[in-house]
Amino acid sequence: MRFLLPLAFSAAAALAIGPAGLDPAVLGLRLPRVFGALVGGAGLGLAGLSMQALLRNALADPFVLGMSGGAALGAVAAILVLPAFPVPVAAAAGALLTALLVAGVARGPDGLYPPTRLLLAGIAVSATAGAAATFLVQVAPDTRNVRAALYWLTGGLGGVRWPAIGLAAAAALAGWAVLRARAGDLDRLLLGEITAASLGVDVPRTRALLLGLGSVLTGVTVALGGPLAFVGLAAPHFGRLLGGATHRGLVSRTALLGAGLLLWSDTAARAAFAPREIPTGVLTAVLGGPFFLWLLRRGGYAFGEAA
Repeated sequence: MRFLLPLAFSAAAALAIGPAGLDPAVLGLRLPRVFGALVGGAGLGLAGLSMQALLRNALADPFVLGMSGGAALGAVAAILVLPAFPVPVAAAAGALLTALLVAGVARGPDGLYPPTRLLLAGIAVSATAGAAATFLVQVAPDTRNVRAALYWLTGGLGGVRWPAIGLAAAAALAGWAVLRARAGDLDRLLLGEITAASLGVDVPRTRALLLGLGSVLTGVTVALGGPLAFVGLAAPHFGRLLGGATHRGLVSRTALLGAGLLLWSDTAARAAFAPREIPTGVLTAVLGGPFFLWLLRRGGYAFGEAA
């Protein structure tokens, strides 16, 4: 796997840039897109891993839990209503609020998060956030940014810029470092809060850390390229299939797989129907939806089972 992943990234990057990308003018457009896909995918993968560890459920991911929708709502509000407010901050705040709401609604009396309640809460919150974002687009006082906001809401990396990429890269690197350093606590947390506390884990602090980290990563990534569905769900799951569920190695695998998934998805979105381009978020949703249904049908989504 150590050799296959770099090879896959190199192939995807070559396809993403293409022969015409050797032209300096084209390279200036394609190269940010490649790096944006890499850091955005890594951030989404780590955000999904954070939420799955927090909720002890392999179905948890920023899109399913409505965090992407909340981040999108915050970003749209910043773009259309409060242009002086930093978009990444607004997106992170929206992701955090929706995560708190979904977790509060879905938590059962035993402290667990049953899949049915988790999914229903996520669907309801995501639908509400999407409706609110659409409402803001319709009543925006300044219509100059409406078209850009509508395109951005579909999820795409065509307009990424280096400052946003740098911010997303810094967030992904920080998230990787934090999760890697707390890998042992994450392994213990999957055994249950009581067991984890008896093994020396500060459970409230760890839960707050995971919630905040997942929200920041989601918000920064959504601010980079809009809501990109199911990358945060698939990357941790594939990471477990390739190397087991121990977080010490899973954190790095998830970041790499998330980067690769989004890079390949963005490349396919750009090249599959050339010269037309479909939004990357549409492609990830088309591919990720069946995967989510398969995972739900297969079972084993609660940790302790064959997740």
